[in-house]
Amino acid sequence: MNSHSPYAIKWVDLSYLGYPDSIGIGSLPGCTFRFINRNLQADADVLLSNGIQQAIILMDDIELRRFGGSQLISVLRSKDIYCRQYPCEIGHFPSIEDVMDIISDVFRNIERGNKTIIISRDGFGRSCAMAGAILLHTNDNLLYDQAYDTLKKAVGPRALQTVKQYNFLVDFRQLRDNYDDTKESEYSRSISR
Repeated sequence: MNSHSPYAIKWVDLSYLGYPDSIGIGSLPGCTFRFINRNLQADADVLLSNGIQQAIILMDDIELRRFGGSQLISVLRSKDIYCRQYPCEIGHFPSIEDVMDIISDVFRNIERGNKTIIISRDGFGRSCAMAGAILLHTNDNLLYDQAYDTLKKAVGPRALQTVKQYNFLVDFRQLRDNYDDTKESEYSRSISR
């Protein structure tokens, strides 16, 4: 892949909610690594031309610097693209607290008619695990393997790259329910004081 190939956004199908092409998955804009030499300004222009108003970045600062994305947030912000960064190691997924925060943030955005892109270095793995959590959160009738199939249709067979990411999808609803119960319990304790 070189800087002449257009930046690719893989759209997650949320048409059943009335939000087609509202959540995209993408690799690191401006990535420079091995044979990849992307142009950050050109990639940011592609995001803008596709109507992206929010970027969820699942990389820490060290990884951004290592792969040529140290200016990513400032360039996207200069184009009025709202950025949220959630440091997440390669091969893993965000904490359940961050996942629930991301889901809430993404849906506030798309309910306003805006589009969001979820970014990780290669546009697989972490970003797909997050997109899978969004799918499972929005449709309680959707099974984890159906969510995984939806992701594979969007980005290909490498959608999830580790057993941890796959298990995260399998366990997502239980993690979410436990998180909700904990939040409810904390809220109850604070009211009783």
